[in-house]
Amino acid sequence: GQTFSNSGNYQVPFSTPFGCDSTVNLTLNVLAEKKSDLPATICAGKTFTLGGQLFSQTGNFPVIFPTPSGCDSTVTLKLIVLPPANSDLPKTICFGETFSLGGQTFSQTGNYPIIFQTTTGCDSTVTLKLKVLPEAKSDLPKTICFGQTFSLGGQTFSTPGKFPVVFQTPFGCDSTVTLDLKILPEAKSDLPKTICFGEKFTLGGQTFSVPGKYEVVFQTTFGCDSTVTLDLKILPEAKSDLAATICFGKNFTLGGQTFSQTGNFPVKLTAASGCDSIVTLKLTVRPEIKSDLSPTLCFGEKFTLGGQTFSQSGNFKVIFPAANGCDSTVNLHLKILPLPISDLGKTICFGETFSLGGKNFTTAGDYQIIFPAANGCDSLVQLKLKVIFCSIDFTMEIEPADCFGSADGVAKFEISKGNPPIDFELLENWKRPPLKNGTMPNSPTSLVLQPLPANDFQLILSDAEGLVDTIFFKITQPDSIWVNIGDDLEVRYGDEITVSPTSNFAIDMATWQPENLFDCPTCLPGETDSLLNSTKIWLIAKDESGCSVSDTLMVKVNKEHLIYVPNAFNPSSNLNDRVMIFANYFVKKVNTFQIYDRWGEQIFVEENFPPNDPHFGWTGKYRGKEMPTGVFVWFAEVELLDGELVLVKGDVSLVR
Repeated sequence: GQTFSNSGNYQVPFSTPFGCDSTVNLTLNVLAEKKSDLPATICAGKTFTLGGQLFSQTGNFPVIFPTPSGCDSTVTLKLIVLPPANSDLPKTICFGETFSLGGQTFSQTGNYPIIFQTTTGCDSTVTLKLKVLPEAKSDLPKTICFGQTFSLGGQTFSTPGKFPVVFQTPFGCDSTVTLDLKILPEAKSDLPKTICFGEKFTLGGQTFSVPGKYEVVFQTTFGCDSTVTLDLKILPEAKSDLAATICFGKNFTLGGQTFSQTGNFPVKLTAASGCDSIVTLKLTVRPEIKSDLSPTLCFGEKFTLGGQTFSQSGNFKVIFPAANGCDSTVNLHLKILPLPISDLGKTICFGETFSLGGKNFTTAGDYQIIFPAANGCDSLVQLKLKVIFCSIDFTMEIEPADCFGSADGVAKFEISKGNPPIDFELLENWKRPPLKNGTMPNSPTSLVLQPLPANDFQLILSDAEGLVDTIFFKITQPDSIWVNIGDDLEVRYGDEITVSPTSNFAIDMATWQPENLFDCPTCLPGETDSLLNSTKIWLIAKDESGCSVSDTLMVKVNKEHLIYVPNAFNPSSNLNDRVMIFANYFVKKVNTFQIYDRWGEQIFVEENFPPNDPHFGWTGKYRGKEMPTGVFVWFAEVELLDGELVLVKGDVSLVR
């Protein structure tokens, strides 16, 4: 059971099968650990084998070998993997040349790997990145002026044509430029020009105002000279007069200008040649012809003047043609007298008549009546006639409450006359706030007030015209009724009872509650089934009018005497030799029956057995021995037929 890891002598005790001690002397020799290093170098992509293992990466790797002594020996491989020797060689050559490397010749652009061997015996890769310059050729178009020369590559050219010229590039390669030379022809032109009197003409930075021929030299876009011969002509000055006569209020338009007064006005116009022409307008304006007219008319009359008709007060201009072709103006100042209007409001009762201006009116509405005024014009009276009800008429129907205290009385009113809207308030014995209130928007209308209790009421009606009427009515009710099913009582578990009610009316329909407790829930008297739990019984009784009244009866069920256990027994007796549970048929079973001594120790227990069975009683023994005389406590849990669990307890005396 001991562990040893160091060299030494140890005594280990053991126990033999006979119970004696045995000692074993242990002499332990721990051999020294064997370790060594092995350095090695390989090329990239190669492997190194040691102890059956392959290695291809730089690092220190322990490899274990078994020794003749049976112990392990560790060799640490220190491996170095030489990196690959790679390099790039960029090279540029001219078009048509070649390049040689490693015994190979290349003439096209591209990347070429070439393998050499290094001093370590590993491969070295040189990547030749060869670029072959493209053949150098270009065209040079050139345009020169007539009489000029062009030089290129030490040569001079003065005639049009194509000429190849050879150059050397910075890389030492040949480059050929083909000169395409063009010579522009000599430029000459004529320019005829005509200008207006007093104008000037500018050409090539020079200004000319005298007719004649002039040579002007320009430079073209190519930098060459161009000669323009100007032939200048000047038109003579143009002047004239224009006499005109217009009517007062008219305008005369000339050269985009408008004139309305007598006078001489110079107007500049543009001639067909595009030059200015001065026209002097000599304008005469005839004097205005006008008159005033001020008539007065009655409201509704019209006034006609110059073919026009006027019906409103105001100032108007009416124009007539004169003999000289000009208009004559009449200023009309028209005054129309306003219609005298008066408003008359009148209210009458339905069936009455109102008379005005010899007319009789009986229907509500707006009417206009015309009367003659002192100035000879008419006056207007606007009658607004209102016809109203002068009383609130109604009929009333009262329905009493169905039952005593039921508050389901109804009051119905038919309002045949009244001015809507009609507000109403219902008071109970003049008490406020009102029991009900509201507004009836129409007339005639109906008003139903319900439900109402038995009492005296006042219905106050007030219409839109201020009429107020108070209606008095009374809601009656039948006499009160009662039923009595007796006082509360106490019965034994499982008893049945009969309940006979008394009342002050003939019971037309009876209903007993709870219904499941009665064989006939609607019979009189009421007879119950066996009572297993305390419950409340009530009767709902109705008379022939459907009015109902109820009464309740509390029945308490006493369950204390369902179980009987003797209070003393004698195990030596032939009649009372054991303690057992006696019960009536309402007890389904005994779940548990326990008996304890005076010190609280349980000395007897039985579970799940029927009552009244002596096989499940205690005979006064505990663990097969007779118990001494004394008083013992018992507990029992019993289950009744309805599933209820009842816990009972007591004590019993053991005598001998």
